[in-house]
Amino acid sequence: MQLFKDELPPGLWLIKWIDRFQFGHNAEAAKVGVSLQKLPINTVEELDQLTDDDVKVLLGTPPRWASTSAAGQEQQQAFIGRLLLAAYLPQLQIGYVIEATRCVGRLRSKEKTVQLDYNTVQEARSIGDERAKPADWTVNAPYRVLNSFEYRIAGGIAEVYKSRCVIFRHGNTEYILPRMVIFKAFYGMDSITISALCSGDWPTQVQQLLSFRTYVSGIFTDKAPTTGPWHIVLQPGVDEKLAAPLALLWCDAEGRKHATSLHTDSLQQNQHRRGSEGRHWFASAEIPHRLGPNPFEMTFQGYELRARNPSRPEKFKRFMVSAIVASSWSLPDQLIFVESHTSNAEGEEKLPVDEDRSYRSGRPSVEGDQDALATSDEDPDATESVNIFHGGAFRFLNEPKVEDQKKALSQQFAKRQQQMPSGASSLVSGGDPTHAAVAPAPAEIRQLVRQSALQFEFLIRALEALHAAGKIDMFEPIEPVQSDLTVVRNELRCWSLLKQKDREKGRVPKKGWEVVKGDAPSQSEVQSEREHVPRHARAVLILRIQINDRRLVLFEIEPRPKGPTFVMFVFEEQDPIDLFSVELVLNHIRDHEGIIPDDDLSFVFSAITSAQVFKPRHSYKYASVDPAHPKRPTPAIGLNTESLRMALRAVFEA
Repeated sequence: MQLFKDELPPGLWLIKWIDRFQFGHNAEAAKVGVSLQKLPINTVEELDQLTDDDVKVLLGTPPRWASTSAAGQEQQQAFIGRLLLAAYLPQLQIGYVIEATRCVGRLRSKEKTVQLDYNTVQEARSIGDERAKPADWTVNAPYRVLNSFEYRIAGGIAEVYKSRCVIFRHGNTEYILPRMVIFKAFYGMDSITISALCSGDWPTQVQQLLSFRTYVSGIFTDKAPTTGPWHIVLQPGVDEKLAAPLALLWCDAEGRKHATSLHTDSLQQNQHRRGSEGRHWFASAEIPHRLGPNPFEMTFQGYELRARNPSRPEKFKRFMVSAIVASSWSLPDQLIFVESHTSNAEGEEKLPVDEDRSYRSGRPSVEGDQDALATSDEDPDATESVNIFHGGAFRFLNEPKVEDQKKALSQQFAKRQQQMPSGASSLVSGGDPTHAAVAPAPAEIRQLVRQSALQFEFLIRALEALHAAGKIDMFEPIEPVQSDLTVVRNELRCWSLLKQKDREKGRVPKKGWEVVKGDAPSQSEVQSEREHVPRHARAVLILRIQINDRRLVLFEIEPRPKGPTFVMFVFEEQDPIDLFSVELVLNHIRDHEGIIPDDDLSFVFSAITSAQVFKPRHSYKYASVDPAHPKRPTPAIGLNTESLRMALRAVFEA
């Protein structure tokens, strides 16, 4: 998806800051400011060669006493700004690198996990606020929340110094958490939630997302916050992955208060502004989860900031958060009953109805074209199919308890209104739907569920080592073209092994080979089900690997934690792979539960290749034996890279 309709100037541009929502004079859809910094490198490959020190130099303006040896130190920093529709926020992140019109990479970041509770001291500030100067601060300049020597934002967003953040300490690190990052993680998960929250007061706009009508089936949405089980009915087109976050923001008193405050605070920021200026405001989001005596855990991506003087160790390091990629679900015992406005689930009693269904199932949707141009200057055609795109990935570290609402009665209509989707469009917009004569197609960006897989991490690390040693020329993931087949592992877009009916429903079944469960909190399977052990769809990582002028395709199946691994499936790529046919192969892999006899290999992979398929096994490296416990098994710490190289070479030499 090309988010920048007007090409940026030549070169690579780093997204340095995102904030300042804005409405135009005609009350068009909300937009948001993006500040970009010109990078002193020319190719995406150079991004991977930057050291940690190089990254720190790129982020800030070097102080006078700093060394001038790091990359880009003497390069004059250039900044530009762009105004994009707020609906595109799920595809925007500090640290992304843009070339011309699209994201082509990201600046190397670090990942850190923190724990907060009600004793954590949080300081609410704007990034331009002055703070007490450190004892060794001798520069004749104010010391601010975010100083230019450590993280410079020199342009692109008006009044950027007013951008808000939260500061807190965990361990020996002080974290700067922008309010916009909080908004994206807990409120602006998808385009539709962003549009609703930016369009007006929450009690009114929530009706775009949740249905409050009276249903003969008995399903309903709670009208007031409740301390008992929560009930919600999703409007047509609302992704079921949003059920738990939306229930928190509506059915929980604390969550609703924070969601409501987003609009009221935006109005307060505009109290003394002249009408001719248009309404604009900076993100003010709070973490909607209650902090109690039990730790609330979050996983951050971001950047360690440069010290004032690298030769003098500081008491606290500083870390600028660019994204929240995981968090606790703070209400582990809260039951959430959810149903969809267009659900065809059967009730206890069935009532045949000899007429057309009385309401539509929402606008049809189609997988978006990754080369589509996204405009921020036009609103979309309300009659066109919605083009679905993918944004960042997020997950709850413990599973919310989400179950189906039970229908007392279900009507069985003779016919159901159905509108066939049109094809993917080359020009799309995330704005408010319009009925203009000529307009782009609607675009919706949905958040993906983030998981990690140690086996995939081992494989990627081994391939990176082979690439660095010149043993392979390159490797890249082969990604799904259908949104319902996409799952995220270790920042890679992999393929889901769920059955089609489960993917269409949007939920992971409680059991089956295609389901991967986390570590259970107890040994009893009965207790594990009751305590909602986290579970997710088993994934397949598919990679293309080039050695000299020949290419291999490798399938790696995700194992369960502490469970046995599967062999890899590798073959030489002779013709381009039909990505739509990969689903047929995945169905066969699921039917065989990952263990495919040699006699069946050709048939299983026949939809995508006629080449011979090989089944190399993994060879692992293990941790050193603990002298105090010599008989204790040692864990695997990676793959044997030489063994992997020989296995890949064997495909060509057979």
